[in-house]
Parts: sequence; structure tokens; C-alpha cells
Amino acid sequence: MSLIEMVDELNEIREVALIYHNKRNKSDKNQVVLSRLNPRQKRLSEILEIPAVLSKG
Repeated sequence: MSLIEMVDELNEIREVALIYHNKRNKSDKNQVVLSRLNPRQKRLSEILEIPAVLSKG
């Protein structure tokens, strides 16, 4: 895979922020997830440890 192909694959990955509001205890639960990944994107995200970076956020 060339560097340009790698950058193109990574550029297609999107973050989605989910916010759940709980009316009972008036707290919000926030979660950041990645969009659906094709196999190549999934492998790149594992190599670059993208999920680990998101979980630290």
C-alpha cells in the first residue's frame, strides 16, 4: 500500500460522538466511536492504535 493510499483510507474514517441524556439522574453519558471500517481501515486503525487514543480522550 502506498502512502497516498494509506492517507486516503485513513481520511475516510469518521468519528461519531454519541451523547445519551439520562433524565432521572440528570447526567449525560458520552461516547466517541468510529464509523464502520472496511478491512483495510480496520487494520490501519489497529496498527496506529486509533481505538486506544479514542478511549483515553
